[in-house]
Amino acid sequence: MLEQANEQGIRFIVPGDAEWPTQLGALRGAGALHDRGGEPVGLWVRGSHDLRQLAGNAVAVVGSRAATSYGTEQATELSRDLARMGHTVISGAAYGVDQAAHRGALLAGGPTIAVLPGGVDRPYPAAHAQLLDAIAERALVVSEAPPDTAPTRTRFLARDRIVAGLAEGTLVVEGAVRSGALNTAHWTTNLHRPRRSGTTSAGRSRRTRESGSTATAVPPSARSSTWSRARCATRRR
Repeated sequence: MLEQANEQGIRFIVPGDAEWPTQLGALRGAGALHDRGGEPVGLWVRGSHDLRQLAGNAVAVVGSRAATSYGTEQATELSRDLARMGHTVISGAAYGVDQAAHRGALLAGGPTIAVLPGGVDRPYPAAHAQLLDAIAERALVVSEAPPDTAPTRTRFLARDRIVAGLAEGTLVVEGAVRSGALNTAHWTTNLHRPRRSGTTSAGRSRRTRESGSTATAVPPSARSSTWSRARCATRRR
């Protein structure tokens, strides 16, 4: 399998390799969600760039597949600005917010990492094959699943922890209840890394009610500053 993968420009890296992002080690102490957890035993990587280097200054931008037009615009603008500030944008290549996040980074000429629930040689969704080719050329496509592996519900849930584990923080632009975006947000919380919500979503509304805080849409001023100011403005009730 390794030889066949190498012929396709795909490599397998493991903890201890020079390219392995050390921040993934924090997943060992982050518990489990939906019976999934822990540091991956390895990652399949498509693209010529160095994963550890790209993930060293990364921000996850995630959200709903059925995003509103406002949500996709926010994701594109935020990701474009983050890329211009030198951040790598990480997302899951899904429809809606994920797709917009990747495109925003690419529009800025910056790197973006797509973390897939199936093999890196198996575009998912299939309609994003061209987008994933562009990401692999500009940056990286990664997965815990071996090449030619189909996505499953379990692999989607496992993928979310890798998105959170690679990033220094997570921005949820829109996220429905029980969405993968909120699963990523939960992992970010377990990792004690910054997490902010952007535009209105049912999932965020429930989460902020439970936490006693209210999140507002990301203001234009935040979109043109540093990552710490690119978080959604929040206020206590």
